[in-house]
Amino acid sequence: MDWMIWTWMRSNDRRGHLAPEIPAVSTTLEAVDALLAVDVGNTRIGLAVWDDDGLHAARRLGREPPQRWRDALGELWAQTAGAKRRTIVISSVAPRRAREFADCALDVCGVEPLFVRDDVPLPMPTRLDNEKQVGADRICAAAAAYERIQSACAVASFGTAITIDCVSRDGVFLGGTILPGLQTACDALQAHTERLPRVQAARRSRGRR
Repeated sequence: MDWMIWTWMRSNDRRGHLAPEIPAVSTTLEAVDALLAVDVGNTRIGLAVWDDDGLHAARRLGREPPQRWRDALGELWAQTAGAKRRTIVISSVAPRRAREFADCALDVCGVEPLFVRDDVPLPMPTRLDNEKQVGADRICAAAAAYERIQSACAVASFGTAITIDCVSRDGVFLGGTILPGLQTACDALQAHTERLPRVQAARRSRGRR
């Protein structure tokens, strides 16, 4: 999952402060004891709880009806009930869908979610001509990868689109490329050719070649 805030939380846990080149987190986030992290993509929605036990209780939602959203939100939010201060943070590349999910979260949890970039600073510096053209989810995923290995890396994410991004040795997001996702490519081939059938991308069974 492209979890966003855990990078900051891990930095605070391990070093007691944020790296100076990373924008400071708002006081609201610095004060929380538990966090419900949400990644709203074009196809799927990922949720997980971050607290003293780390990242856990991960859930994946597809194109389910809103009631499934409510059920998942209620279940995960209940797991943060012991925290004195808690909040919800959303990273998204699908603004309309994210707003719908945020409204649902407000109704179920009674908390107005915060959005990465709008309410929460991006977790790492960038070297881009136009930072706003890059989805916050890509930068969050890159920050999470860099936090794990503390070295230059390439980060690939496979969803509706395939993104491949690069991070410098000193932890700067350098940008990357976007390609059609596997199912998106299959659908496009069927739509733009006369005889190719529609193929459903599926996980290969183990042991088969």
